[in-house]
Amino acid sequence: MDDNELNILQSIDASLKELVRLTTAKISQEPRIFEIPLPVANTEVRWQLPLGVKRFILQCRTNQDVLVSTIRGVVSTPLPGYFTIKAGTSWSEFDSYIGTLDRILYLASSGTNIIVEANCWF
Repeated sequence: MDDNELNILQSIDASLKELVRLTTAKISQEPRIFEIPLPVANTEVRWQLPLGVKRFILQCRTNQDVLVSTIRGVVSTPLPGYFTIKAGTSWSEFDSYIGTLDRILYLASSGTNIIVEANCWF
């Protein structure tokens, strides 16, 4: 390997280290945990993503499916335009997708007294 190739590799290495530093600096290490109560079966609950969220994970604390939409009136009926967070799974999004949301989510479940956990990184 000649000096030019070595310089290129060192430059790439430095760039990658800087990229990792910038990426990890932008997202907090510990999430803030929010509880979204769904007290009544098949009843829509409105939840607004907090400002500044870079990443979030939604999961049901109990073993229930949760319907989620960005369209009001869809999850309680249910009508087309929702998706399901299946029991025992979660939904996670990063900054690139969050920017396309209007920050309002509508949630419902067929169970009563359900808690959806929202783990949010800022």
